[in-house]
Formats: sequence, structure tokens, C-alpha cells
Amino acid sequence: MRALATIETIKDLQPIKGADRIEVATVRGWKVVVGKGLYKVGDLCVYHEIDSLCPNVDPYAKDLIKLNLRDSLNEETNEIVQGYLIKTMSLKKQISQGYCVPLTVYSEDMQKTFQEYLAQNTNDVTSLLGITLYNKPEISAEFSSTSPRNYVPSTSLTRIQNILSTVWDYYLNDEVFEVTVKLDGTSISVINHPEFKGVASRNNIISAEAKESKYNLAGTPILERIPKGYSLQGELIGPKIQGNFEGVVENTVYVYNVLNGFEYLSPEAVKEFCLNSRLNYVTVLGYFTLKEFIKTAINTPEELLEAILKLADGPSSLNGQYREGLVFKSLTTPENRFKVISNKYLLGEKHD
Repeated sequence: MRALATIETIKDLQPIKGADRIEVATVRGWKVVVGKGLYKVGDLCVYHEIDSLCPNVDPYAKDLIKLNLRDSLNEETNEIVQGYLIKTMSLKKQISQGYCVPLTVYSEDMQKTFQEYLAQNTNDVTSLLGITLYNKPEISAEFSSTSPRNYVPSTSLTRIQNILSTVWDYYLNDEVFEVTVKLDGTSISVINHPEFKGVASRNNIISAEAKESKYNLAGTPILERIPKGYSLQGELIGPKIQGNFEGVVENTVYVYNVLNGFEYLSPEAVKEFCLNSRLNYVTVLGYFTLKEFIKTAINTPEELLEAILKLADGPSSLNGQYREGLVFKSLTTPENRFKVISNKYLLGEKHD
């Protein structure tokens, strides 16, 4: 389960030009706007990642009341729940990614539990606080109630800000990555598992009876090209998907993963698979160490993050105005992978 709410240290505080009541805090690799004077450097807080859904109870109900309650699909229970969605914001031209809550805002009993967690070297309080990952409900006859997780892993990737120390190690160790452009569509999995053969969205198996489903129309022709025991995952883009952010004229699948069971094939093997199977592969910018990709001197993880975020901004690989971001996948260890979302994209984002 993703650690969405964790007890973290305020690493830095900086003023925001033209702002009297707010300042920007650094938590892990994230920049978060907080109330001025609310924290000192070194203070502890509960940091909530973007895409967190906070329950409609205090302290969230009191502090986030200006936000609209959102419906979300709980992946564990497959039920619709309501809560407050934490999203990227811009305040006084300062990007804010996440939500910080002082430990003292919680009840005394909860504060004692926090201390017990920390004493056991555990800072993940996601389940304790009832925080869940936001998933926009997919309500349509085409979606079955069955999750594809028994056959393929989630298509979600970890953002660089959450594993900055690990990415710093990649930088120091000269690990080589395939760098691809991240597309903005909807996730699709095409699965040829011994126990299931069919198509899935991010969270649901698509009913085989839904012949006119965009997922089945795009995925079924691909299914016959996949050996038994293998699956592929990709981005389905089209004129009526995500507002046609990529500016295309027809529905198309761009593959980014091929799996043998639950094991990822190397990026080079995936590209070769797509070539041999006449499938579209996501746009490759090249194969680089992080030093080669950045091309400037870097001395700290924070400088690395700043440099990569700047490079995440850029033109679309198709016909969109700009790209969603970049994806990095190790050539030697396919499990070493992360995404970098463009701040320009986040601030211009019009959809959920």
C-alpha cells in the first residue's frame, strides 16, 4: 500500500514574494505552502501526498472545508468513498504539492500513537488516519467489479519527489535509464494470463460483452499478438479521452510495459517486442545516466530534483501543446523506475 500520509520533518522554510500569511516548506523533495509561523525548521508534521483522499472528519473536515467532497473508488474494498482530494496548487505563483498538518492538531490519543509509531521506526500513518488513494470512479456497464491486480501490477509509477534519496544513488552510481515521454490518456492493460485473457482499465477488468468499449476496441486486436503468460500495459489516447490532450485524430495505444507474469521486461526488450508485433511504443528521448541527461554540475539531491523538473517541461511527443512529463526506467534493473511530472502540466491541468 502506498504511503500517502507520513510523519516528516520540515527541512526548510522560505518566504513567498508578496505573501504575508504563507511561506513555502520543504518536506522530503516536495514544496508545500504552509501558514506563516506555523512551523520551525526541524518540526514534525503529517505530510499528505498529492492524490491523497482525506476523510470527512476533523481535522480535515475543519481545515479543508473549502474543498468539494470527491467520490473515489477504494481499491481495497472496491467501494465508493467520499473525501477531500489533495492536488497541486499555485499560491502567489508558488507551486504547492501536498498538505502538511502539525502533530498538535490531532487528538492527544492520536499524538501518543504517533510517538509509538516513531519509536518503532515507522512513520507511515496512512491507514491510521484513514487516508486513501484517490481513484476517479469508473461507472459504466463496460467495467466489471473485478480488479486486474491478480494478473498485472498497477500501472502507477512513483514520483521522483518520493524517492529522491534513491534517485540520488542512481545519479552517483551512473545507472543508465531509458527516458521516455509520458502521455496523458487512460491506462490500458492487455492480458494473456493462464487464468484470464482480456483487457483492463487501470482498476477494472473490462467486460467481454462490452464490444463497443474503447478499451476492447483498442485492446482485443492486440491480444492475439501476445504470447500466453505475457501482458502489456500502455496509454490509450484518443479524441474523446482526457479532452484529447495529445491532439490525436483516432484512438491509439502506446505501449510502455511488457510483463512475463509479474516481471517487467527490460526497456530494450519491450521496444523490440513492439517492433516485432507492430505495436506503437512510447517516444524514447534516449538512453542516459542522470549526469548525461542533466548535463550540468549537481552537488545535492535537491539540485538534482530542480534540474530534472526543469527538463520535464517540454513539447508533446505527439500533437499536444506540451508534455505531461518524463518516465525513467533502468536498463539493467527494470524495477528501478520513476516518473517526473511537469509543473507546467500540473498547473495547466484541466481534468482529474
